[in-house]
Amino acid sequence: MDRAEAICRLFDVRIAQAEHVCGEDIPCTVGFGDYEHFHTPRGYGVTFFQDGSEPHVLLSWKCLSAPPDRVDGVIRHEIGHVVDMQFDAKSLDAWARSRGIKLPPKRHAELRADAVALRIYGEPIYYDTDDVQSTEYGETPRPSHLGK
Repeated sequence: MDRAEAICRLFDVRIAQAEHVCGEDIPCTVGFGDYEHFHTPRGYGVTFFQDGSEPHVLLSWKCLSAPPDRVDGVIRHEIGHVVDMQFDAKSLDAWARSRGIKLPPKRHAELRADAVALRIYGEPIYYDTDDVQSTEYGETPRPSHLGK
């Protein structure tokens, strides 16, 4: 199995975990490609609605040479966005509150994605020395200079 396949399998595992915790199917697609944000040092993943139907996570080809903790951190963060896109805000807020987490408001989408990921995976998203998501190294919560 090549690295891209391994990353896609990790993504599938992380989506399955999110579905288990949320108690619902979470339709989503994933792939590799190019995007303007990927031309920045921090650009490893983005999430958007593909063809207006379901969320799509686009990962940078940089993931193929990135450390596993960085790739997993990016995937968890992007799945936080996916979950936030798939569920009504009030319902998701209530779901998180019932599990002991208060989600940031929708207007703070990046902080909210990290908070959703924390609830799903039980571990915080860290930001490494390059300000990229990680599951092992860096600071948490998201550094304020990155925006909310």
